[in-house]
Amino acid sequence: MKIRSLLLVALLTCAALGLAAPQAVAKKKVFTGAISDSACGLHHMMAGASAKKCTLECVGMGGKFVLADQAAQKVYGLSDQTAARPYAGENVQVTGTLKNGIIQVTSIQPLTKATK
Repeated sequence: MKIRSLLLVALLTCAALGLAAPQAVAKKKVFTGAISDSACGLHHMMAGASAKKCTLECVGMGGKFVLADQAAQKVYGLSDQTAARPYAGENVQVTGTLKNGIIQVTSIQPLTKATK
């Protein structure tokens, strides 16, 4: 009887550990592109305005800052709107993890000629 009880406890423990296995931890990645806005995305629509001016005006009207990756033709949301503001319209490197189309921002750095 004791052996059955011990086996049952061991089996239940193994099953519980299998169900509680940690999920894969997302790795940080470096994304490159331009800080744009959610209204314009990859292509700014304000005629005659710079990318910076268009981005800031669209965000001022309720849009959100995004990373527009022209090479991949993708637009990513950014978790940190405050960190993105100084780089509106500029090419940047964003370090973070991607989750459901939104980059969980760790850092944003301007894309210099040396890092292109």
